[in-house]
Amino acid sequence: MLSMFTVYERPKDFPEEFVVREYLIGQNQVTASRVVARAPTLDAARRRLRTTRPHLVRVPRAERDDPVIVESWI
Repeated sequence: MLSMFTVYERPKDFPEEFVVREYLIGQNQVTASRVVARAPTLDAARRRLRTTRPHLVRVPRAERDDPVIVESWI
């Protein structure tokens, strides 16, 4: 199983914050796991990821992604 983390800017459920959510990627499915972090700024959200999971690599958002998605980390 692979973990992927997606950073959101002001999603509907947290309209004042940046949110990091974990997704678990299995052989035939992707499952939303949990909110890993809430932060007032993008830098704070990134800092949280880098501090707790230094092995992750940043992946920019794709044009077709929901506009509230900033980036993902795998």
